[in-house]
Amino acid sequence: MNHCGCNDWQSTHRRSMLRRQGQVVPIPRAVLAGESAGMCRRDFLRNGAVAFLTVYGASMLDWGHIWEAASAQAATPGTDPIIVSVFLDGGNDGLNTLIPITGSDHAAYASKRPHIGLAPATCLPLGGAAANPDWAWNPAATGFQHLYDAGKIAVIPSVDYMPPDLSHFHSRAFWQAGELDPDPATGWLGRWVDQNGAADNPLQAVSAGWSLDGSLKSATNPVAVLSSVEDAQFTMNNVWSDPQLMVDTLAGLSVRSAANEAMAAADDAVGGAVNVASRLSALTQPTLPPTGLGYGTTSFDQRMSNLAWMLASNLGMRVACVSYDDGWDFHDSQVSRQAQNLSRMSTTLAAFQADLEQRGLADRVITLVWSEFGRRVEDNDSGGGGTDHGAGGLALVIGKHAKGGLAAEFPGISDADLDQWGNLKVPTDYRQIYTNLLGDWMGTDPADVIPDASSYTPLDLVA
Repeated sequence: MNHCGCNDWQSTHRRSMLRRQGQVVPIPRAVLAGESAGMCRRDFLRNGAVAFLTVYGASMLDWGHIWEAASAQAATPGTDPIIVSVFLDGGNDGLNTLIPITGSDHAAYASKRPHIGLAPATCLPLGGAAANPDWAWNPAATGFQHLYDAGKIAVIPSVDYMPPDLSHFHSRAFWQAGELDPDPATGWLGRWVDQNGAADNPLQAVSAGWSLDGSLKSATNPVAVLSSVEDAQFTMNNVWSDPQLMVDTLAGLSVRSAANEAMAAADDAVGGAVNVASRLSALTQPTLPPTGLGYGTTSFDQRMSNLAWMLASNLGMRVACVSYDDGWDFHDSQVSRQAQNLSRMSTTLAAFQADLEQRGLADRVITLVWSEFGRRVEDNDSGGGGTDHGAGGLALVIGKHAKGGLAAEFPGISDADLDQWGNLKVPTDYRQIYTNLLGDWMGTDPADVIPDASSYTPLDLVA
């Protein structure tokens, strides 16, 4: 069997997507479990067709239309700007990502974090054109130091919404919606796609993973969930010598008058898998990422590498979302656990930026890194020290055209600087990031996407 590297829950979930459900249209990857290539058609339908790419908001599009639209886009070199959104799930601690190392802020930091405070001598200085002696990176964040010193990171050190409620679910939903709605019908990037995208190319907006990112929920134009175009292929156990002959044979088997609705859905799944297999090779040829970039072997590395390749394949992608899923909710053992995540994540994002540059895409792509909230200024003593949910998280804008340096105010962490609950004050609303990226980077009117957009003065993030 050709496994796709997912767990049993994901496999079951993707199989359930074989049914058309409202606006969800699956493009399946057929993986057949029989011991013999000569299985009957009933076994084929029972054992095969695992959904690999799912299209949302495209119920009236057939398989051919979807891939023809992407193929047509691939024939025209892309020049439009792109946003890649990277979510750090769980609430990353900004104060132990970028550490105050001088003055009253450092004195308060050392006093309030006796269990997890990092010594300035161990941290990584902020160099380059935007050198700043008052701050330093977590010792594990070597990728961020590299990008910052090259002038490719704009740092927003305390960003949130007011008043913060410190709920993972609500805060994530607010950021994804671009408004304070805990159950939004659309996401901010989905609304951008509705206003500026196409009605026939779901690959214009991609969640690089296994589920639809809330930021990409659209109302009218299609968007997609896809981990890797290269893996959206048709395979069968024990068929190695002539897979195209197998595909051609199955194409004939899938053409018939269905006896009932269930068989029609099965025929549709088979026909879709065959269609993808036959069209995908014409759409683009797989290309390996450039060598020497520092990608690791984690799922996040693979998805970022695949995303760079998909962008280079010129499928019309304008927005993409990725989640770093190892978790950032460190109520205990924070120093070691956060260091592991920061080392992996920052190195991967530096590799992704280098990949974009080698592929000639760096002038088109801005990467936004965010987490749903920050952490408490004071640490706790559980399990060697951690932090509880707090306000004022840290966000990053990365890219060749990011305006390097600290891009917003830091409110301070002395007692007099904190809010009534002992959290960071929030001088920057997250929608100030969105209004800047929508206007100065994407070249569109933020008012079309962000409710009451004029209330959120854009930050200066794009050079």
